[in-house]
Amino acid sequence: MKEPLKKEDLEFITSNDNAQFQFFPNNSQEFGWWNEQTIEANRQHTWRNDAQSELEDWMRLSNKDAKKYCDGLTTASMEINGMPGWVVPNFYSKGDVMSKKFREQGIDKVKEKVAMSSGWLLLTSNENSTGTLIETGKRLQRMLLKTREKI
Repeated sequence: MKEPLKKEDLEFITSNDNAQFQFFPNNSQEFGWWNEQTIEANRQHTWRNDAQSELEDWMRLSNKDAKKYCDGLTTASMEINGMPGWVVPNFYSKGDVMSKKFREQGIDKVKEKVAMSSGWLLLTSNENSTGTLIETGKRLQRMLLKTREKI
């Protein structure tokens, strides 16, 4: 488990926008709930064949496909580096995406990611009008850029 996010870092990345951002540190009860729900949502999605088939269509596991299509999910875009970054393009194929092993590995990755998190930062909007959603998207982009500054 990572250290909780420092108050000053949270204030920096959210611009002290407490009305739209809610933070649940990794030592809170809500953190555990969000982790469980995220893992379960990913599990349900992963075992839906139509969703997994769509993912399969977007995967560019080979370097040849990545260069040919110039779109989709490549090993680089999924941050698959080092030895796995060599193994995947050389030994995996699109058909592997539908396999039980591939699906379970994906769920295991989600479990690893949520377990290592400093907490959950939720961004909300007051309504679902187009203008409000655009403003919420702008808040998200500002937060992501500020987070990048801290890395």
